Amino acid sequence: MKYFHLLLMATLFLTQVVQARLGETLDECVKRYGPLIKQQGSADNPQFIFEKDGISIGINFLNGKAGQISYFRPATSPFLDSEVKQLLEVNSGGSSWHYDEAESNRVRKTIYAKQECFTRDDGGASAERLLFKSLGEFGTALDFVNITSSDYKKAVGAKNLPGF
Repeated sequence: MKYFHLLLMATLFLTQVVQARLGETLDECVKRYGPLIKQQGSADNPQFIFEKDGISIGINFLNGKAGQISYFRPATSPFLDSEVKQLLEVNSGGSSWHYDEAESNRVRKTIYAKQECFTRDDGGASAERLLFKSLGEFGTALDFVNITSSDYKKAVGAKNLPGF
């Protein structure tokens, strides 16, 4: 019973706090998370980093709208499956998500302890959950949930983003 209450509290907490959505503007993200913690990457294609209640949120923009959102925190407190589901839900754009087994099992040079891939049924976005074993010189292991719009993914593939 204690575990159920803890899970319920964590899910409700995440639902209320971490709800950046694809398509939001920088101003909307600042309203949601408060002041920008830092900006990294190139000046023409920066990633804006926010932090809210122990979760870091990195957002890349395309044409003034959030095109890729990375939620991350230390692997010592990984995302619960219910939290990953909630992050996908708030970025569903009214569509449904499905687990992409083929992409999840694709052979890669990997430093991941866990990798799960998801695709939105309308083709408008994809997501990955990556639990890094270690980031070596970059610090401690991290748990990431990356959600990327198909437009942002196409722009990256075509090197059609400012800064490329």
